[in-house]
Amino acid sequence: MLKTHPSVKNNQVPSLGPGMPARVAGQVKWFAFIKGYGFITSPDKTDDILLHQVCVRQSGFRTVQEGATVVCDTVMGTRGWQAVKLISVDNSTAPGDARDP
Repeated sequence: MLKTHPSVKNNQVPSLGPGMPARVAGQVKWFAFIKGYGFITSPDKTDDILLHQVCVRQSGFRTVQEGATVVCDTVMGTRGWQAVKLISVDNSTAPGDARDP
C-alpha cells in the first residue's frame, strides 16, 4: 500500500525550486532498524542517499523495507546526500511478506 504525503498529487513529484532540498525517487538499498539508518539508491543521484531513522519517524512512518520504493527530499551534507523528509513509501515493491501496516 502506497502511503503518500498530502503535497504529492496524482503521483506527480513537485519541483521545490532553486536552493531547496532536491526531491528524488528511489529504492531502499538496505535499512537496519537496530543501527538506525540505511541507504537509498536513485537514478537521479550518482551516490547513495543516507536515510536515518529520525527522518523516517519524523515523516510519519515506522520503518521502511529493503526494496521499498520511496520519494524523499534530500540535501547535500558534509558526507554526501541525506534524506531529510520521506514523502511516500511503497513497501509493496519490497521482496518477501514483511510490510509496514
